[in-house]
Amino acid sequence: MSGLLEQTTGEWCPECEDAGPADGPRQVQGIAHWRVIYGWGRRTAYPVAFECPNGHSSTKVGQLQRWFSVREL
Repeated sequence: MSGLLEQTTGEWCPECEDAGPADGPRQVQGIAHWRVIYGWGRRTAYPVAFECPNGHSSTKVGQLQRWFSVREL
């Protein structure tokens, strides 16, 4: 049996960490959206979108794969 589910998690924004000032807060938490695929007794989460409160957002697959790894749940 296979299925599909979407999930959100709080994740540190990689763009804020790279662009933040050395003497200021560098970690900002945004919302990552994941598509969870069930099949063959496994659950795998793929990043599909990210939203940062500082405007660093993406739905581009290549960029999301650089920011967040596919996860086995």
